[in-house]
Amino acid sequence: MSLSTSNLNSKLLTASFIKVCSANFLLFFALYMVLPITPFEVESSLEGYSSWYIYLLFVVGLLIGGPFHNYLIENFNRKKICSLAYLGVISPALLFLFTTNTLLLFLGVLIQGVCFGLATAASITIAIDVTSPRKRGKGNIIYAWAGRSGMVLAVPISIYLQLSYGYEMTVYVSMASGILALLLTRLTHHPFRAPNEVSKLSLDRFILPQGWRLILMMVALAFIPGSMFPHFMENLQIKSFYIVSDSWVFILLPFVVFILSAILSRLEIDALLHNKGIGFLLSRVPIILIAIYVFSNFYSELSHWSILIAALMITSFLAAILTSIMPHRVYPKMNKWVLESQYRLEVTSPIFSGLLCMLLALFLEQDLHISDSKSYILITQLLLFGLARVSSPIFLLLILSSKHCERGTANTSHHLAWEVGLILGAVTPLVFNLTLYQVTLINTGLVALALVIYLYVHYKLHKLTSHKHTA
Repeated sequence: MSLSTSNLNSKLLTASFIKVCSANFLLFFALYMVLPITPFEVESSLEGYSSWYIYLLFVVGLLIGGPFHNYLIENFNRKKICSLAYLGVISPALLFLFTTNTLLLFLGVLIQGVCFGLATAASITIAIDVTSPRKRGKGNIIYAWAGRSGMVLAVPISIYLQLSYGYEMTVYVSMASGILALLLTRLTHHPFRAPNEVSKLSLDRFILPQGWRLILMMVALAFIPGSMFPHFMENLQIKSFYIVSDSWVFILLPFVVFILSAILSRLEIDALLHNKGIGFLLSRVPIILIAIYVFSNFYSELSHWSILIAALMITSFLAAILTSIMPHRVYPKMNKWVLESQYRLEVTSPIFSGLLCMLLALFLEQDLHISDSKSYILITQLLLFGLARVSSPIFLLLILSSKHCERGTANTSHHLAWEVGLILGAVTPLVFNLTLYQVTLINTGLVALALVIYLYVHYKLHKLTSHKHTA
């Protein structure tokens, strides 16, 4: 009996874990069905206030609620806290439909920010609680990408529903998703945890101080798609023919590209850690295929910068060939999901090529002027491909930077960096009335900043790894 119980507890994909991950997917889906498009819908009801206050107050809510996460989660029933937080994310959507009172709208989105931060912190804690200790590394990663994939799927669906059926439909779908997430959380079997005496204010389950460079990098990169969103929403009716007529492409292609890129990034790291040269090269094939496609289809329209970036992508693949055939460090047999700190250098492998993809997308935006749906699709998917390729190792590095008891904090730090970056990106062009060209210049600088941070982190990890190897 005890043996069977032990085997059951060692499984990752238990009913409880699947429910928590599904609830996280639906939580992000519910939020991003309404948050991105709401400022453009309620602008006429804000009594002279700018629409970007909606975005800004959401971030304020995330930040002011964060220091209380640990106290609430440790002192009260975690399922109840999580459920109440889910309600706090769902309910404000009703205000967006049934009131034009500016104060109520602003209060609603502030509450939504506070509750979303608490919901993600409580939910990842429950996910860790229902997972076997030996599987928590893998579970943490699956849980995180369940939420982020919900975001990527929700944004295009919300735009499609808004154009086809109206804003009300997006709100109702959002609320239905949130209610289903709440039910899944309530149905999750969660072990009893006695309350712990902790301080009311803490960075635990909020942000990981030692990972500030990685968090800054993620904020800078998430800023980029956020800053492009307001320009996409301009003259949306003009774009509606493409969105509605090619709805499956518009909705599913970003989701597929984003998830595949994150998976390929992880496979590249695993292949490098296990000295699988062929697997390492195969995981990087999309990089050279992208460069070849850009050269063969748009060479006459490319700027010198775009040509340089595409050439660097081809060069990085050639360097990968050398890496795959050169002698490597000999690693002990390991669980690929439970990395140790000495393997962090290999985790950085996909970041450089991911940054190159994002840079190329930004330069192509100026070269091609998004003159047709073909170039729009290319630029959008290339940006998402690069972003997912970089985000995956950043998340792993945050986990490796954390102590055993800080895995949940690493997860919430990654979430926080994403949300803050996206929202600040959306706010900036609205506040300063920036043109698309000006936004592209800022974004290019942010990728350059991320590259500098990456080079510094890579240097420090290389120095640390060399010292340990010599010792």
